[in-house]
Amino acid sequence: MTFAELSSEEGLKRIAADRAEDAVTGLAVHSSEAGAGSVFFCISGEKRDGHYYAPEAYENGCRLFITARPVDLPSDAGVYIAENIRKTLALLSARFFGYPAKKLFLIAITGTKGKTTTAHMIRKLLEEDGVPCAYIGSDGFIAGERNEPLQNTTPDSLTLNRYFSLLLYMGIRTAVIEVSSQALSSFRVYGICFPVCVFTNLYRDHIGRGEHRSFREYREAKLSLFRDYGCELAVVNTACPVYGRIAAEGRVGRLIGFRYGKGADYTAGKAVAFRKDRELMTSFWVHHHAESEQACLPLAGKHYVENFTAALAVVCEMRRKPIGEYLYHAEKMKIPGRCEVVPLSLPGLYVLDYAHNGAGLRAALLGLRPYVAGKLWCLFGAVGGHAECRRADMARAACKYADFSVITEDNPDDENLLEICRCIYRAFPDKSRVCMIPDRAEAIRYIAARVTDGDVVLLAGKGNETYQLRKGKHVHFSEKEVLAGLMTD
Repeated sequence: MTFAELSSEEGLKRIAADRAEDAVTGLAVHSSEAGAGSVFFCISGEKRDGHYYAPEAYENGCRLFITARPVDLPSDAGVYIAENIRKTLALLSARFFGYPAKKLFLIAITGTKGKTTTAHMIRKLLEEDGVPCAYIGSDGFIAGERNEPLQNTTPDSLTLNRYFSLLLYMGIRTAVIEVSSQALSSFRVYGICFPVCVFTNLYRDHIGRGEHRSFREYREAKLSLFRDYGCELAVVNTACPVYGRIAAEGRVGRLIGFRYGKGADYTAGKAVAFRKDRELMTSFWVHHHAESEQACLPLAGKHYVENFTAALAVVCEMRRKPIGEYLYHAEKMKIPGRCEVVPLSLPGLYVLDYAHNGAGLRAALLGLRPYVAGKLWCLFGAVGGHAECRRADMARAACKYADFSVITEDNPDDENLLEICRCIYRAFPDKSRVCMIPDRAEAIRYIAARVTDGDVVLLAGKGNETYQLRKGKHVHFSEKEVLAGLMTD
């Protein structure tokens, strides 16, 4: 494929050497991956501007550049300016790989919380029903035996199309994808058709520098998934105000509602917490029209029941099968880093969870409370450079629903860790039930030295992450390793 064939009809403006007939063998958004035959896209982000890396790509042999503005390169470089470079990347990467998304059945999930859990549940239910299914989201790219980490919940369009092409090669034709509001507003999924779209819930989050300017902008970004991406089946939480908006706009083929409670096509209720050995279990009833069935999840809390109800609605509607066909799979729905009990020969029970905002922390603590005979401990922090409103929300939730909390590190990145902790501490209503220990390993040891039988410890925010993000670098850190070390001290 020549560059002319790749870029035809995209309205690119050439401002340097004409290299239209050059053969294109690859696309790149990182200069280290650009070489002879590559097209390098100069993407500007919050922290890094790809235009500054164009000379490095040139030194690596690249001679074709798509930019948002002029760049200073030798005269033999072909430089083409795009009106919207992110849209152009999405369109050209799809064309380069032969439009792989059109040959796949793609399920998109958006919402403030519950995306990862719901996505994993959909994948598990489909695979139990004999449908090979891939997953792309916070937990990486998972397909068959492959499991690769990702930098973002929803990767850039080039990475997506590369994975879509790989799925076709692997013989997998179905994928469930977490689609974040940032992915929608930055054109990462531009031009992709999602026949099935899910909206889990909507809370105040992702508002601040580097994210969204307002709650309205955040909400509208998510709603665009149901307007602009070919949604044939929308599965939406009826407890969420956007349900009415989606119904009124009429831009989807079919609208199916779910929720914990009443007033939806698929509902769940009568959740009961119980223990099965060291596992935290929840039994509940699911209803769909005249069908009523009981099931059990190896997860604690009504929010996980609601996630499962959403997944069940998707799979039942896709496969045109009754709920009874899938409910016996509910006990297999263990999700890494989501209400994950760590097996330890120590007093108390330690639970890992990815809860990293006020609503998530509230749901996790409420879910654990029925299992607590002693004290409910909460360890949490706040991610640097994101939604500072989270900090006060989490402080209030921890104060209200935990007996004692420890504020600590959670991916501070370029922000000052101590100041993040102080910000949370200042918002904590009752200072007698909280302390601040920035070193997360030390914070875990502090709690472990005070836990007794009957206590439950929620380690919130990291889930199954095995790093701390500090100044742009992933530094190895594993809560499981810290906990295992307690047994040898």
